[in-house]
Amino acid sequence: MEELESTATIGAGDNSVTNVDQEFIKQKFEEHQEALKTYLEENHSDASLEDILGGRDIKEESYSILPLSLPYKVVSVQKEMDALDDSYRQKLSLKVEDRMTLDTINYQATIPELASKIISISYVAATEEDAEIIKSYLPEAPADGSEITPDDLPDSLPAHLINVKPQIMIDGQVVATGDAVKMGTIQNFSMKFSYPSYVGLPDDNINNEVTAGAQYVVTLDTGRVSQEELNHKQAKLKATKQNLENKNFNQVQPESITGDILHTIGLAYFAQLDMFDSLLARSHKVKATRI
Repeated sequence: MEELESTATIGAGDNSVTNVDQEFIKQKFEEHQEALKTYLEENHSDASLEDILGGRDIKEESYSILPLSLPYKVVSVQKEMDALDDSYRQKLSLKVEDRMTLDTINYQATIPELASKIISISYVAATEEDAEIIKSYLPEAPADGSEITPDDLPDSLPAHLINVKPQIMIDGQVVATGDAVKMGTIQNFSMKFSYPSYVGLPDDNINNEVTAGAQYVVTLDTGRVSQEELNHKQAKLKATKQNLENKNFNQVQPESITGDILHTIGLAYFAQLDMFDSLLARSHKVKATRI
């Protein structure tokens, strides 16, 4: 810290700092990272991420006879039923709305039905003519057999000539399709989380703008993101990459590229939150629990 303070400019009252030597910080961070890596390799070579950062497992108990009741004291009975009705189910409603025509597409499902699935908002050519216009701006395969590179792709498309349709997709399956709009049109995308009525919580509404022609993915954080799930996503991305390199294009769907990448980014973000929650909990000698 003394070396950083000696080269930095500290504002009046110690309220700000500028001209921080970032290269020095990077160097020290890399030295610490390498030292930690060496220590783990020498002393805990078989340790998993949960072994290092900490984790919790559900303890399995085996019974010869299934207990007739749970080990909890019943305080009150709200209602008796054979199956939960909708008022006791947490749901997510998705809506894409056009600002000019107010045309909408809607989709609703329960959170358990959507958990860990890829929820996408994408756009497809509205007609064959629109698809042909898009295709006409794409580069043709070089005569010498070389591959098309990103630099060969167009920087822009004549959006005023192309109509596209919004689609809501779940794991690559189209569940709702809207009316045609001009590419580049700004539309409203809203998500409403509905909670069981007995909880008494108001619905959560999240509103965003989407641009016709782009692709968006929603990642739900329904609990702890496991290392197994991240490993599965990584393996899936590697398989897609291998298929592309081997030109097995019939084995690759557009959703496998953009959808999986965006969904994996979302999962990695929530996994990092879990990790930092765990680190903070351990440092304060408490347990971090989502409510």
